[in-house]
Amino acid sequence: MKIFSTLLLLLLSIITQAQKPPIKFGKISEEELKMTEYEGDKSAAAVVLADYGESVINYNQTEGFQIEFERIRRIKILNKDGYDWANFEIPLYERNNNDEKLYGLKALTVNLEGNKVVETKLGKEGIFEEETSENWKKMKITLPNVREGSVIDITYKVTSPYLFNFQDWAFQTTIPVKWSEYVAKIPEYFEYQKYSQGYIPFTVSDQSSTRKSMTLGIKERSGGQTLTDGPSKTTFRTEAIEFQEETFRWVSENVPAFKEEPYMTTANDYISKMNFELAQIRLPNRPVELVMGTWENINKELLEATEFGVVVKRSNFLNKTVEELIRGKSVSEKIVTIYNYVKSNVQWDGNYRKYTDGNFKKVLDEKKGNSAEINLMLVSMLQKAGLRADPVVISTRNHGFIRQSFPLSSQFNYVICAVESDGKLLLLDATDRSLSASMLPERCLNGVGFLISESNSRWVELAPVVKTKTLLEAVLSFEADGQLKGQIQITREGYDGQKIRGDFNAKGEEAYVNRLAEKNNWTIHTHQLENLNNLDEPVKETYNLTLNENLQADILYLNPMIGNSFMENPFKSETRKYPVDFGKGFEQISIMKMKIPNGYLVEELPAPMAVGLPERGGRYIYNIANSNGEIVLTSLLTISKGLYSQLEYPHLREFYNQIIAKQAEVIVLKKK
Repeated sequence: MKIFSTLLLLLLSIITQAQKPPIKFGKISEEELKMTEYEGDKSAAAVVLADYGESVINYNQTEGFQIEFERIRRIKILNKDGYDWANFEIPLYERNNNDEKLYGLKALTVNLEGNKVVETKLGKEGIFEEETSENWKKMKITLPNVREGSVIDITYKVTSPYLFNFQDWAFQTTIPVKWSEYVAKIPEYFEYQKYSQGYIPFTVSDQSSTRKSMTLGIKERSGGQTLTDGPSKTTFRTEAIEFQEETFRWVSENVPAFKEEPYMTTANDYISKMNFELAQIRLPNRPVELVMGTWENINKELLEATEFGVVVKRSNFLNKTVEELIRGKSVSEKIVTIYNYVKSNVQWDGNYRKYTDGNFKKVLDEKKGNSAEINLMLVSMLQKAGLRADPVVISTRNHGFIRQSFPLSSQFNYVICAVESDGKLLLLDATDRSLSASMLPERCLNGVGFLISESNSRWVELAPVVKTKTLLEAVLSFEADGQLKGQIQITREGYDGQKIRGDFNAKGEEAYVNRLAEKNNWTIHTHQLENLNNLDEPVKETYNLTLNENLQADILYLNPMIGNSFMENPFKSETRKYPVDFGKGFEQISIMKMKIPNGYLVEELPAPMAVGLPERGGRYIYNIANSNGEIVLTSLLTISKGLYSQLEYPHLREFYNQIIAKQAEVIVLKKK
């Protein structure tokens, strides 16, 4: 008789000695209530006094294995600027009507009124639910009776059937954190890749093992193998199995507030944090289940997904439209025509997605769609035109960079289109009506994307293919009344042009011109703007104007940088722990010609300057000369790449310091 055993039931007996949290809900000390400033950062508007989290994988006989996460957090509000910390969000994952469960939620605001401690509990009116994406919702909590000096306590638990969604833990936030602690307890059957990020060292980083017991329910079937065996029989038995549970504990103390700096992607990429990714599951008497998989598997899954690859391949109702659009056109004309059709017929609803709802016809009928619906329909139409087009999944700048060593589709939140033209790969995004076909929105310029293809999936660089440049040309002269008048022409290419189109469309012509005049202290008499709707050409602005300067004096001081200078260094910090991410290289050029007024001599001119960044990372050239009664200035700034490392930061900061100092220098004119 052969016995066929399969796993029916796993019952996990938890005999754990729980890690003791550093605080107890509602037990607030007199010292915490009387605190008026945080010694570690006296400018702080609020401080996290303690933040404790614990994640344990347990077994529930009804639901199976689940992650049980518990948290308690205490915050001190020091002044009015800290009131926003009375708002709290709890993200919950949901899929196929099976969602993570929130329970045990309690929150409390505690104030000291004279010598009396006053507690105000969170009520139902302070709890809201908000759908944030296709698989996520948020429970939003607003605590009551918050004022300067309040102490806020919040505690809650979340159970999750999604073992891949093990809670990450951030030790750092935008206010200082006095104590942050995270404990993770993981049975040996689950292998998680754990990686820390950020620049704050752990005070404690411990790992220990504990022997636990697990009771298995075994179903056994016997008989029924031959005619003489008789009917098969099923019996049940239990078996106790011991296993190892790994306990990890991390603590960070006196963590400084994370300070956002100019030119960075998202703070989530750089804050001090512990991340978890489920790699594989090794349950007793079962084959190993690979969860993380490979990029090849992710490619296959997306191609076979109804809301991704399948809807692209099908949607045959688009064939007739495509045939009419491309008739008699070259390859490049086909691409631009289809791109313009999608862009003009479907307005982006502002939602970042990598999946559609599977119905392009509905999207066209409603003339509105998310990023996936717009760009996957673009892929589908290009394929139906006989072109080689594929989707590219990406992570936008506000979502974070891609870690290629972790093959997880959850790293992507957006999809664009790739199409081959003249042997080159052209990346398209039809969500932004102010962009030409040769430009991706700046939100997409974030490292690399993964091209999904039946034959050639691969990583592609999300780099701009057009130059971003602003050229300002000024011709000025002094009138008889002493006023400095002339014409300024500004030509903006690439993303500089796209930004102006966006500002112009948002504000309108009058508001745009008035704001420009106010910013530069100009009186604009006439103006002309060209190519606002011709997206393949630079935007050109021409202004006839008067510079509102006090020029009635024996000595005149004039700054030759007219409307295209840096007023201050964006890089104020002496050190920086994360890269400077411009997203793209760019150029800024100023050319100014000014006639010297009658009766004046040039007393002093700024000295020429040429300065560069190491490894040809950028350069600045400044030349000014007096020739035949005319002063001619040329200023050229080139930033050669989009990303500069932390090691390059001191050079970049000093580079900008020198530019700003030079651009602040003036021409001195003196009466004869």
